[in-house]
Amino acid sequence: MFGHERISYLDSLKVLSAFCVVFIHSASGVWHESDVYSFEYFIINIYEGLIRWCVPVFAMISGAIFLRKDITIRELFSKYILRIFTAFIFWSVFYALIHYHVNEDFNMAVTLLIIGYFHMWYLPMTMTLYAVTPFMKLISQSESLAKYFLVLSCIAFLAFPQTINTTLLFSGLYGDILSQLSGKFYFSLAGGFTGYFLLGYVLSVIEIDSRLEKLIYILGIAGFIMTVVFSHIASVMMNEPDQRFYDAMNIHIMLESVAVFVYFRKHNLSSEFLSRISRYSLGAYLVHAEVLRWARMMNLFSFCPLISIPVVSLAVLVISYALSALLNHIPFINRYIV
Repeated sequence: MFGHERISYLDSLKVLSAFCVVFIHSASGVWHESDVYSFEYFIINIYEGLIRWCVPVFAMISGAIFLRKDITIRELFSKYILRIFTAFIFWSVFYALIHYHVNEDFNMAVTLLIIGYFHMWYLPMTMTLYAVTPFMKLISQSESLAKYFLVLSCIAFLAFPQTINTTLLFSGLYGDILSQLSGKFYFSLAGGFTGYFLLGYVLSVIEIDSRLEKLIYILGIAGFIMTVVFSHIASVMMNEPDQRFYDAMNIHIMLESVAVFVYFRKHNLSSEFLSRISRYSLGAYLVHAEVLRWARMMNLFSFCPLISIPVVSLAVLVISYALSALLNHIPFINRYIV
């Protein structure tokens, strides 16, 4: 089942995923204010359907890299988890101070200091994935265990939540009952992003023939269509933008994520330039929220979203990577902050 190959394509995939994250955050402000019958909502919903794979793919990239490595627990904490932890502390303070300066809301500033700014949820999640790496590595080394874990994760954290979301949409009563039922099952071991973590490794090493590859792409396209259609139906029924079907814990998002990951692997979409700048991705992710705030202050999203969202997103990404590159050349900061 398992083999070895170069994984340089992951660098390009990481940079593209970073762009899609910026794109999502750029679109969110316009999307939340859009009328569900408007052209703006229609365009943004299609955009969202095309790019919502990005966060799961980030977790998959981590799995493809970390589950190949022989890392001691001491090294795991001292080198990798410590860096994420110190970055979380620094940027939590940074964004809390910015928020207090702009809004003079002390209570919210304290909240941001503790839990981080809106995009920083990814750091504690990443620390958790790193912490369980020794266990996941043992599972990844057994074909039968890896398959069993992925099936369990798919049922518990993709199929079940999607069923609940769909049922809640059409019947609050039965949706609540299903939600209560799901709470009685404790599948934490196979937790959502842990499944994506293992899935990334498996997809990076298994043999994928042309027939399986085509099937993956067909399912990925189906996942995109489902994302757009389900989100539109939910928004119309709620009479406001509804993002429950944008969540990573939906089967259709998983299908999109697998298709994108496999496409990059099978077509070896690597780039020397992207490989060089991919190491600045963490810093770019952390700083982009502040760059985006300035873009909103300048009303850069005030014209047609079909054009403004991708153009401004690309500009924010370039500036964020430039700032990250600058910070990565400063001693100490490059080891613990970005």
